[in-house]
Amino acid sequence: MQSSIRGGRDRINVATYVKFLQRWKILVLVAWVALAALLLFLGAARLVSLTKDKFDPPEGSPSAIAERKFVHYFGQDLNGTDVLFFEAAPGHSILEGDFLARVTNSSEAYLKRTLDPELLKDLSCVGYESLMQRGSPFNAGAASFVAKDNSSSFILVTYPKHRGRKYGRALQDVVKLLRQDYVTAEDSCFIGAGGAATAGIEATNAASKSIEGMDSMSVPFALAIFAISLKSVRLLVLPVITLVLSIGVSFGFLNLLARAGFIVSASAPPVVMSILLAITVDYALFLLSRFKEEIQSGAGVPTAVHLMLLHSGTTICGSGVTLACCFLSLLFFPIGMLQSIGLSVIVGILTAIAVSLSVVPALILCFPRFFSNFDLWGCGCVRRICRRSLGSGGDLIIVADECAGDEPWPTFRPVAPSITVPRLLDDGLWSRWASFATSIPAFWAVLVIILAMSVPSFTTFMGFQKSMDTYLMTPRGAISTETMKHFGQSFSQGETGPYHLLLLPTNSDTVYDQGFWDSATWILQGVAKRYEGPSRTLGTIMSPMYTYNLQRSHPDQKVPLMAAEFLDPIRNDSSVCDLFQKNKSKACHNFIHTKNCPDLAPLAPALATILGMSASEVVEGCRIFQKLIATSMTAKRDALYATLTPSDIPGSKDAVAWATGERLALDSLDIHDGVEAHLAGVTPQVMDAIDAIYQKLPFIGGITLICCLLFLGLLLQSVAFAVVSVVLIGWSMAVVFALGVSVYQQGMFGPGAPAQIAGDGGLAWLVPALTFTVILGLGLDYDIFLLSRVCELRVSGLDDRAAIAGGVAKTGPVITSAGIIMAIAFSGLMASTIPMLNQVSLLLVVAVLLDTFFVRSWATPAIHAPLGRLNWWPRAVPPSHPEAPGERNLQNWPLAARESRTVTEPPTSRRL
Repeated sequence: MQSSIRGGRDRINVATYVKFLQRWKILVLVAWVALAALLLFLGAARLVSLTKDKFDPPEGSPSAIAERKFVHYFGQDLNGTDVLFFEAAPGHSILEGDFLARVTNSSEAYLKRTLDPELLKDLSCVGYESLMQRGSPFNAGAASFVAKDNSSSFILVTYPKHRGRKYGRALQDVVKLLRQDYVTAEDSCFIGAGGAATAGIEATNAASKSIEGMDSMSVPFALAIFAISLKSVRLLVLPVITLVLSIGVSFGFLNLLARAGFIVSASAPPVVMSILLAITVDYALFLLSRFKEEIQSGAGVPTAVHLMLLHSGTTICGSGVTLACCFLSLLFFPIGMLQSIGLSVIVGILTAIAVSLSVVPALILCFPRFFSNFDLWGCGCVRRICRRSLGSGGDLIIVADECAGDEPWPTFRPVAPSITVPRLLDDGLWSRWASFATSIPAFWAVLVIILAMSVPSFTTFMGFQKSMDTYLMTPRGAISTETMKHFGQSFSQGETGPYHLLLLPTNSDTVYDQGFWDSATWILQGVAKRYEGPSRTLGTIMSPMYTYNLQRSHPDQKVPLMAAEFLDPIRNDSSVCDLFQKNKSKACHNFIHTKNCPDLAPLAPALATILGMSASEVVEGCRIFQKLIATSMTAKRDALYATLTPSDIPGSKDAVAWATGERLALDSLDIHDGVEAHLAGVTPQVMDAIDAIYQKLPFIGGITLICCLLFLGLLLQSVAFAVVSVVLIGWSMAVVFALGVSVYQQGMFGPGAPAQIAGDGGLAWLVPALTFTVILGLGLDYDIFLLSRVCELRVSGLDDRAAIAGGVAKTGPVITSAGIIMAIAFSGLMASTIPMLNQVSLLLVVAVLLDTFFVRSWATPAIHAPLGRLNWWPRAVPPSHPEAPGERNLQNWPLAARESRTVTEPPTSRRL
């Protein structure tokens, strides 16, 4: 063979690469195995434990501004909160005996045993027992940690948000230990934990189980399809090795990135696993199908490897780079989760390409006889077409059987043109289908199908409503989910994700300004009035000027500015003392000097009227208020915040609706001079992140489509191929997303549907952005494989329709098998307990099958066949030959007559 191939691919010196592999094949294999082993030693298998999801609000968004201002004034980020929840058996009180005391003590003991001292230092646990043990003034607040019917209680766990994963894992372990010790078959009490940290750990565990489920279910089916397609069991060794190496190396690199500080989302490993399973097996199938074709056509193993890499190898590079570019678009979203998935998949794709194009040919060259035997069970002979020159009279085409263990493959040299008529298509199923798919009736049938499906699909798709419910990303039946259901029956579910309303004076440098105080009080009263449903009875508001539902005896309580300034430990305003009689004035001034709450006892009857409480509660109220001021006001008294806990699960649909309403109400505060308000919390952050995605999705999606259009046009040197491919993929997306809306938003399968395809209130907000990238990349992947073969046949001399039909016939079995393998790989996510992954699975499986069985096998050839020479513009193609030699020109290649209709059988000898 020449060292460089002429034509569209002569930029890549494949011959030099094959020579390199022949010489260093053992070293290449050892290097990959050593790299995988090293990365495994460094912790590749522990990647899932390092994953985490962090919703950083986009820069410039309302929640980002609120968070930045909060850090500016209070010097720290907002804390995360989870709950440890205890519920007594039906008919019993949580306060009976010492059950609550024992379970509280056990919880604290388990946390001390589980967490490092450094983590314990930043942990705060507050509950009924801990407040009662602290004595006054905390006893008064202890009642809020017990349900009104005394059926349940909880411990509020507060921790630094950036370390939430470690605390979540500790809480999960504590719940397991508590259930072992206190929950028996006879005792039907409930113990659980809920909140962002606990839910995050459960999502990570569910993702790990999803990977295990994919391994056990998808891999055997995918490999079975591979073996059936190539009719060889022994060739299964190659995709298995490439899959294992690709997973090990890519997960190893991601592990290093995670350890270096890059946030790897909990959703990334299962997505990467699906992509790797699909493309590694597909790439091996593309390579080995071409290798088998070349061997059976008479080429020696080195020549077959050369041609395999020249054609299928460059196609894999093109399709892989296209797929990676599609995922590159995820990096431009201002959301860490999408950026993490995008980068993780790109690492996986590039690894799979490198492994496939080096390990597969290296293994073939190491064991040529083993891998060139294509009998189904690897124990038969291979029918090969060989030739021998008969001098100047032309070629004699003979058939020989080459079995394992025989002598090396013969060496082939260029020979004179054959006089036989070439045969591109046989009489098989795919040949008959290719002839139909390139006919005029097929074109009109495709046009009718596309138009018939477009109207309902686009109509349904236009009704798409994204679901911001973050619980679509948590596993079904999770402890955190069950805990929040029980917790919400007696307490505000917002305890695990409270809102912080930052209030800043604009006309003064202190919060002790009458205009600011009155306006802030009015704002908080408005919030309380907008509490609806369970929030009206269970929701709370806590601030220095107004409290709601914090005390059962005083559900709605305002604190006058004068009283607040009087009780403030660092304020020395004595004007309030003028309100007391002379015999009380001394006690008043004494308190201003000491700020010691017991000194208020002589003033309790008079202060009770001002504070709106009984005289016996004044001293305790003073202590609670001073503690509240210490946490919710700055030291300079130039800012304060109110804690709002409506009874909605953070990130849920109801929470999003409530937060949206509050933002609208706060936006109208310009009529109340003196107050600047900012709403911070988990739900506003999620809202802003999602809004940022959907604001940029049309732009990023359009740019990605244009880039793919240009890349495909340059790769195939054809405008028509690129435009038709992108348009058909866009149509496929509309059909697939319309199906997703019908299933998950409209509940197409009804209330009795399995959980994986039941109505979830809509597609999770992350699904469209993620699946758009995958569908686009995979659709172009198969188009490149088909159309590159079509171009190859046309350049070799076939006419337009014959080249398209030949491409369909030649690639049909391989791409169909690859599509089925891809669908099987993605179907593994259906076994996940995370609803979002189920949605991704359904959309991708349908998209792959639609592309495999309609778009690629029917629509693409049917549309291109009538275009004729327009398909190749601006490529310069040679004129077609009436007796074209098939897939390559006989003047340049010795194997062109391998598909001749006339075959002369040799005598009985196999030796040529």
